[in-house]
Amino acid sequence: MAKSPTQSRAPASENLPRKLLLQPDRFEQALYQIADQAYRKRKQVTIAAVSVAVLVVALWGWWEYSKRQGIARAELYFAARQPFSNASLGEQKRLRQGIAGLEHFLEEVPNVALSVLALLELGASHARLQNWEDALQIWQRVLSHPQSSPEQHHTARLARAIALGELQRWDEAEQQLAAISDPEFDGLRTKLRSQLALRQGDKARAAELLRKLAAASANSPFKNDAEVQLLRLGL
Repeated sequence: MAKSPTQSRAPASENLPRKLLLQPDRFEQALYQIADQAYRKRKQVTIAAVSVAVLVVALWGWWEYSKRQGIARAELYFAARQPFSNASLGEQKRLRQGIAGLEHFLEEVPNVALSVLALLELGASHARLQNWEDALQIWQRVLSHPQSSPEQHHTARLARAIALGELQRWDEAEQQLAAISDPEFDGLRTKLRSQLALRQGDKARAAELLRKLAAASANSPFKNDAEVQLLRLGL
C-alpha cells in the first residue's frame, strides 16, 4: 500500500549551483554528492535521491541540447516544466501540473534526445507523489528509448532500484543495480545496496557494504557517512 506523501522535498533546481550543472566532467561527482546528502535523512531517501539526481541530469542535458540542436524544442521543454517552479501552487498541484506538461511535451516530440530528459523528470515527479509503478514504467521507457545515453541508462536504473526497494521487490532492485556496468557508479551502487540491506533487516550485509565504503579513498563522497553510520549501528 502506498504511503502518504512526505512533506520533505528535494532541493529546487534554482538552488543547484549553475556551474555544477554546466560542467559535464563533474556530472558523476554531482550525482554522488546529491544522493549522499539525500541518504543522510531516512525519510528523504526515495524522493530526494530520485528527484534531485534526475533533475541534475535533466537540467544539464537541457542546457547541452539547447546549445547543440533544437532551440525551439528546448524552449518547449522548459515551458512544459514551468509548473514545478510555480510558488503560487501547492506541492501536489505543482507536481500534477508539471506531469501534465511533460506528458504533453512527450506527445509532441516523442522520439528526440530531449524526450529522454522529459521521461527522466516525469518519472521523478511520479516518485515524489509515491506513484512507484508509474515511475517504474516511465523509467523503463528511458532504457528502451533509441536516443538515450549510457549515463541516462545508469540514472534510470538507479532510480528504478530505489522505486523497487520501496515496493519491497528486493531481487528486482538488485538486478537493476547489477546491470550498471560503469565502474564510476560503484560507490553509489554500494551505498544503495547498503540501504536496501538495512531495509530488509540484513545488518550483516549492510555492515559489509558500509565497511567497503569506509575503506574507500579519502575523496570518496561516501566514506565519512559510511564511517558515521557504522558507529551508529554499533559496528
